[in-house]
Amino acid sequence: MEVEEAAYALWKTEVNAVGLPPTEAEYTDAWEKLSIQTRDMYRSKTRTVLEAARKVVME
Repeated sequence: MEVEEAAYALWKTEVNAVGLPPTEAEYTDAWEKLSIQTRDMYRSKTRTVLEAARKVVME
């Protein structure tokens, strides 16, 4: 769940920069309509960032 929520937040940040839907319901709907491949790409990016952050915190 952590990765999914972070992936969604990352995607929202990126699409917000280009002026996509302003309401949470519209964001959620748009996220759910993304292809599996696109959502997987955001999950992969998110895993990489979370792993790097955890590593820094553990050091």
